[in-house]
Amino acid sequence: MKDLNWIKNLPWARIGMISLCSVLSLVLIVMIFATAYIEQMLGLIVRPPVESEATLPSDFYTKPTLPSGYTGPTIDPSGVTLPPEPDIIVAHDQIINIMLVGQDRREDENYRTRSDAMILCTFNKQDKTITLTSFMRDLYVNIPGHGGDKMNAAYAYGGMSLLSKTMKENFGVQVDATVEVDFSGFKKVVNTLGGVDIHLTAAEVDYMMTTEWDELNTDGWSLTPGINRLNGDQALAYSRIRAIGYDFERTERQRKVISAVLAKCKSMNSAQANALLWELLPMVTTDMTNSQITNYALELFPLLASNSMTTQRIPIEGSYTETYVGPLDVVLADTEINRQFLIETLMPK
Repeated sequence: MKDLNWIKNLPWARIGMISLCSVLSLVLIVMIFATAYIEQMLGLIVRPPVESEATLPSDFYTKPTLPSGYTGPTIDPSGVTLPPEPDIIVAHDQIINIMLVGQDRREDENYRTRSDAMILCTFNKQDKTITLTSFMRDLYVNIPGHGGDKMNAAYAYGGMSLLSKTMKENFGVQVDATVEVDFSGFKKVVNTLGGVDIHLTAAEVDYMMTTEWDELNTDGWSLTPGINRLNGDQALAYSRIRAIGYDFERTERQRKVISAVLAKCKSMNSAQANALLWELLPMVTTDMTNSQITNYALELFPLLASNSMTTQRIPIEGSYTETYVGPLDVVLADTEINRQFLIETLMPK
């Protein structure tokens, strides 16, 4: 047996230092490999090209016309005065605003299209809440450089940056980051999670079962009123229903699906979450850097684990009219009322 008496002669301070250095070296090695692993994973995410005016098909901007036989009132665009740009009013060091965009792009379209869904996810670190705010796509807003138009056109015109500028100019909201997924990505997210549980009304079931859905696989659909586990195609069909409650209930359906997805994610263990990320990240486009994503993840994880989530919609009830501005069928909202609502519901108390 080797003589170990030399250990007894070492000063305890030196033994402690050797032990500490050994542990720190081990931690450093783990951190290096963990960082490399995370960087590799985050490298799967798609980053948008330099955002500029979109190059779209020649018929993309087909001039809209009034419905055949329509004889109701219309408003001349020159007669609509939108409020001036406010100061940034929905911004605080204790809140993070991330815009979730569902792009209205089909599999045969290789260009940026309109934003079918726009949901502002506000993480309030001080009050420990998460608020999902839908912005209706037919809102008539001022799009910087383009004038009055439907809000969903901002994303087609100039991508994430122009949509963020539109949010700032019309509602005073500072968008800290944007995350986008298109139709095919949305379906895969839901399928990878094993479906989402959604309560369907009899009217929703009848509409989903009798409508011919573009590019959706309806084989074997058997839906009934009540709780149904929807696959990707079914969840997308549910989120796109406009015939029941127009776009108002449609945005509520989209928030229900987002909430159901988050609920499924919270029930996963680390191995399941890791496998999910490797599957889903290639379908995500964001303007965040890897370091921003990592920092946000560390900051926001405690909130994601909580159950304090609320949903709402802009415009709020009683603050809008549905009308035609020129040939555009739009939602014309009282911007000042909705700005104040955003301050009251999103800013720290």
